[in-house]
Amino acid sequence: MEETASSMPMLMAEIVKKVSGLTLREYTDKNIFRPLGMNDTHFHDNYQELVPNRAYSYTLGGPNRYQHSVLSYSIVGATSLLTTVEDEVKWLNNFSTGEVGGKDLIMKMHEVGVLNNGRKLNYAFALVTEKFQGWDQVGHGGGDAGFRTYACRYPGKGLGIVVFSNSGFTNPGGLARQVAGILIGDSKEEPKPVISTDYADSTFHKKLVGKYYSARGDIGELNWRDGKLYRTGRVGSGSSEWHLSKVAPGRYAIPGGAVLIVSDNMLKGDS
Repeated sequence: MEETASSMPMLMAEIVKKVSGLTLREYTDKNIFRPLGMNDTHFHDNYQELVPNRAYSYTLGGPNRYQHSVLSYSIVGATSLLTTVEDEVKWLNNFSTGEVGGKDLIMKMHEVGVLNNGRKLNYAFALVTEKFQGWDQVGHGGGDAGFRTYACRYPGKGLGIVVFSNSGFTNPGGLARQVAGILIGDSKEEPKPVISTDYADSTFHKKLVGKYYSARGDIGELNWRDGKLYRTGRVGSGSSEWHLSKVAPGRYAIPGGAVLIVSDNMLKGDS
């Protein structure tokens, strides 16, 4: 099992300051964002600073009621990057042009990690490499408070997709793949079994409702609502809710996502 830790990019921000004498905001403004014309992008290292036209994020505060999901810290590196869809497109274009950093660095960013046993991961330098309908997909998602984002590229198709949301219950990765499915068209792969959202045994699925704890202490919650199963979990300082689709007996996945819920220990017959 591989995991990433937000403390690492935070420490890297401190290394940048130690080596260059500039804060991460100053360094990236000078060397990355401004050269790319990303004039509406910066690391927000003072949460009290006012930003014109800024969007705020929201999450559910109760049944049919939204509330403001507050970002009240000035941590940078792992979070606090303010940007726009237009600027993010300029960032994605740089992977093709290498205008900032050069193409050698861009290639380096795509090198995946390798475990001690020789197994290759799909995680590179803050990039997740996957296949979608037979095409290479490179991207990454993010989230904090009620903000949810996903940006990905399909180099073989010359396609990039950016999804930003200020609702904590959005699945931007799933939305991006839906868009990709439309724009890419026919798959290069053999058709996969259709994911079913039909829950034949509602009594069984209602028994799954409750809170779950992972080995590292994370908390997730399953809810049954309107004849569907949902998973709620924390993302950054906020939370998100995902509709789970049944992919096999006792196995449930977020459509378009990589999360898979397995409840073998709770199975009694075919769920």
